[in-house]
Amino acid sequence: MIFCAVFLVSTFFVVRDVWRSKTENAANRALSDEVNELKKTVSRRGYVAVPDETAAENGTEEPPESPFTEDGILRYLAPLYEKNNDLVGWLKIPGTTIDYPVMFTPYWTEKYLRMAFDGEWALSGSLFIGKGWETDNNIAIIYGHHMQDGTMFSDLVDYESADYAKKHPVIEFDTLREPGDYEVVCAVLSKVTSDPSVFPYYEYTDLRDPAVFDEFFERVRAEALYDTGVDVGYGDRILVLSTCNYHTDDGRFYVVARLKTESPEKGEETSAG
Repeated sequence: MIFCAVFLVSTFFVVRDVWRSKTENAANRALSDEVNELKKTVSRRGYVAVPDETAAENGTEEPPESPFTEDGILRYLAPLYEKNNDLVGWLKIPGTTIDYPVMFTPYWTEKYLRMAFDGEWALSGSLFIGKGWETDNNIAIIYGHHMQDGTMFSDLVDYESADYAKKHPVIEFDTLREPGDYEVVCAVLSKVTSDPSVFPYYEYTDLRDPAVFDEFFERVRAEALYDTGVDVGYGDRILVLSTCNYHTDDGRFYVVARLKTESPEKGEETSAG
């Protein structure tokens, strides 16, 4: 009887976890599908696709729309922003499962730690930007769970390999008002600790001071697993993606990237300032 009771309880938890995983993943994929459908007519560069090739050849197609709505929001993100004003952007790493909305709540930074985009409780939570972020900061740190079912930031830890970074060199992070392509600079194994020998990267939420910018990259490069050779200098916009890792107690893993194009819709490659 005891064995049967243990078996039934264990089965219940397994079924519950599988159901939760499928439900949360389905909701996230639905959001991704919605965004990708919008991109078929209004890309992240804001141009309207022309399905009629004959019209395009005859020069009778409609002129491209502005990348932004009248409110200055990227068109493909506007419908999601109407559903939830905590949305601040979209993160996608081509060739991976990472394709999610990014949230930010300055009054309660970890609100989405266990909350889905629709406001429902979710073990996998949502991607969110940490404390101290402002739209004019030159660094954004995005946090996400390392889920065992392969969702959220599970694929991020593959960047431990320099070869993987070469195959996936670009991270797309579009804020509501600015599309952005970021080049991977390096990846770092770290941990949350009071040990001063371990760099507390998560405390560097503002790099507008040149001395702080230089200090940040000096410490990051000292602990990096590799360096992709991407040049970084003061004035560049920086993106950090952070997740838990199990190489040690309270382990963390993060990837650092630099904004490659400030205005992808113009097709201009610049060093962002």
